[in-house]
Amino acid sequence: MDPQARIEKYEAELRRLDALHDELDLLWTRVPRYALLALLAPVVWYFAGWGWALVEVLVTASLVGTQAYLIGVRKSENRWTHASVQQDLARIRAEQDEAPDQQAS
Repeated sequence: MDPQARIEKYEAELRRLDALHDELDLLWTRVPRYALLALLAPVVWYFAGWGWALVEVLVTASLVGTQAYLIGVRKSENRWTHASVQQDLARIRAEQDEAPDQQAS
């Protein structure tokens, strides 16, 4: 494969990873909003009793916790992939810079 085409593909992947990072940051800022659903526990208690209010709080906490964990894992994976692609791109550019020097010798 042509080195320039490989570089363009790596740069496109970096742009995609940057866009994904922005989307994950947006999702991360929404996590606390979903925790506000626990404030509905008194309403549930009034209409269905304390047992259902407890269930509502536990379900809300588990869903918010799961969402926070999954977004955190995806952000961590995205950072690792971004760093890996950057290293590969730097290596390819270094090889490309060395190639004309070797041909001149």
